[in-house]
Amino acid sequence: MKFTAAIIAFCFFLPAYTKVEASIAISREMKGSFITTVRGSSVTQPPYIQVIRSREGLEYTLSRFERFKKKITQKRIDKLRKKLSNTNYKKNMLVCVFSPPMDNFKMNIKSLAENEDGSAIEAIVTYIHKIKNVRIPPFKSIHYVMAIIPKSDLPVILRSEEIFSSKNRKDTKKVTVTGRLMLLNNGVDLQLVPVVIKRGSKNSYYVKGAQAKPLLKHVGKVVTLKGAVSIERDSPYEWDLTVDRVVKIY
Repeated sequence: MKFTAAIIAFCFFLPAYTKVEASIAISREMKGSFITTVRGSSVTQPPYIQVIRSREGLEYTLSRFERFKKKITQKRIDKLRKKLSNTNYKKNMLVCVFSPPMDNFKMNIKSLAENEDGSAIEAIVTYIHKIKNVRIPPFKSIHYVMAIIPKSDLPVILRSEEIFSSKNRKDTKKVTVTGRLMLLNNGVDLQLVPVVIKRGSKNSYYVKGAQAKPLLKHVGKVVTLKGAVSIERDSPYEWDLTVDRVVKIY
């Protein structure tokens, strides 16, 4: 009897645990992008969610992207349509997450699970957006990630989390460049134009401010400079060069 009483007492004092979120199995996941007809760089905006429970719903969604009238976009739509052609909408549904028209954008589904009280499905999506100001802005793209999951009548809620680049990553790289020094129109800063422009290499390096003063006497000459350039830059064709030393003057 004492043993029974101890068990009852133990059960009575057990803490009441909250229901654990039930993870939902993803049978298939697809990623891609549809190129739009809009050029330019974008401010960072979060993605949005859409749930497709029928073939008609899929066609309605894809028709929104067909209006861009771009061949490459149409090819991607046709390819996606083919991938989804065998989807059984009686048993499954599509959870789709789309970005606004953006450039340099990536996202991933972190998890899909019922929330604690089982009233909704929560999709957690992480995304990263790198803003770049380039000389020739690219066409923006609508990026997507889709997951096929068991069909449910529960609403699907999106929780998006922006990921920022690590502060500890290397943000500069060392370079040695041989080129001709040219004086810019402001009469202060210098441009170093490489003598040999290799395929895929950057066209120009800029030496600005106080660092340019000791080099003004070499304007028009071919020089070899050693220094560092920042990984973050405003243009894919230009680098700001921090000069460590002059290697050679020709």
